[in-house]
Amino acid sequence: MHNIVIKSQASFAQYKSYIGLIELYVSDQTNVDLYTGHKHFVIERDELSIPSIEAIKQELNRNDELKYLAHEYNLIELHSQDKVGFLSYVSLYN
Repeated sequence: MHNIVIKSQASFAQYKSYIGLIELYVSDQTNVDLYTGHKHFVIERDELSIPSIEAIKQELNRNDELKYLAHEYNLIELHSQDKVGFLSYVSLYN
């Protein structure tokens, strides 16, 4: 399991029940590309909403393809969660 740190929330958008990545650098167009990892949509910008951080993290935890895209484009950081190792480390200082 990974702890996900979202570095760029503005790169994520929601269309209906889909959460995906949008291209930020093409802001003058009325249509945008939304990549969910499984699907690609071309939709009107005003049909998008901004998902919460929690909704983005839930989607990234269940959608490995989207997590891969977000990580490749440096939009998220993945940190390992080794609870046993961390607790062992903390117990050394108590």
